[in-house]
Amino acid sequence: MIENGMKGYKEEIDDKMDEKHISEELKAIGVSLNNGNSGKTRSNVIKALETGISHREILRFMLDEMEVIGRKFKVNELFVPEVLIIGRAFNVALEVMSPLLVEEDEAEITVVIGTVRGGSP
Repeated sequence: MIENGMKGYKEEIDDKMDEKHISEELKAIGVSLNNGNSGKTRSNVIKALETGISHREILRFMLDEMEVIGRKFKVNELFVPEVLIIGRAFNVALEVMSPLLVEEDEAEITVVIGTVRGGSP
């Protein structure tokens, strides 16, 4: 879907994925995310979750990918329309994982309520 400015970017993604020994499922998420393909990103995230990859690992991976996208945007290798399309694919992936993220957040919340009592200066 997104081809402009992606030539050098694809090589950087491939190098990054090779260095980290990333699973095929995460590689597929990275490719579909970087292409801005929302439907494919959704199905790749679902597949990764079904194969046992944790939502935290998927989210960390996707945030790393978005960091690279931000750097490419900063040096004019990607432009606003491309970044918006990629952002939409990222949001679709978050929608898939949101029930897992909400469950986790609810289990780990600590609330502290207090007041300060004292005299006036």
